[in-house]
Amino acid sequence: RYEVSARADGIILLGYGDYITYGEKLRALDDAGAHYVIWGPELTGHSGHSVGCDNFDGMRQAVNPLLPLGRRNVAFVGHTSEHFPEFRQRYLGYVNALETVGIALQDHLVAEADNQEIAGYVATKQLLAHGKVLDGIVCASDLIAIGCLRALQETGHSVPSDVSLVGFDDIPAAAYVNPGLTTIRQDTRRAGELLVHNLIGLIEEREPEQQHIPPRLVVRRSCGGHPR
Repeated sequence: RYEVSARADGIILLGYGDYITYGEKLRALDDAGAHYVIWGPELTGHSGHSVGCDNFDGMRQAVNPLLPLGRRNVAFVGHTSEHFPEFRQRYLGYVNALETVGIALQDHLVAEADNQEIAGYVATKQLLAHGKVLDGIVCASDLIAIGCLRALQETGHSVPSDVSLVGFDDIPAAAYVNPGLTTIRQDTRRAGELLVHNLIGLIEEREPEQQHIPPRLVVRRSCGGHPR
């Protein structure tokens, strides 16, 4: 409403979310001729444009350092539903990384979680309650991973000696938890530049291109090793 009432020339939408549920609101922006860009997934059927990270490849990078360490029972914590396309792409990258080295997906090692520390904490407690072998966890976000770390430490599991842990995003807190969190860094400065550039292009009736920013693995102590 703020944008279409001419109090703003355009809007940048940020944050993980349920894009199927939000579809009606995006369609309302389309119908009103609003100028908007999204940090996140590439959505079809909408006039807005997106700038995003290669989530699939990012999660492959998250899993790969664990495999040379002998981790074979690696869990995924985060949403897997198509309602959350960024998290789903990360889940599919996790599955692909395991399948590439011949490790079959174990359904009991997949736990749904919102992008909150408490969700990661609860999901990890549920994983541990199954009593199955667990030697690694990759998370759809750093906030989830920080909650996982707390749950592991409270239950007497050493990170990374017992369980390797990897997040996604490289938020500032990732470098300050103990142990430091191995994670996937998204170039948020470049993302911000592209979002503004593309939004101005829409306002000036130029056609911006879809953009995917390559993610990068940042290795800290929580994974227990360095990639070859």
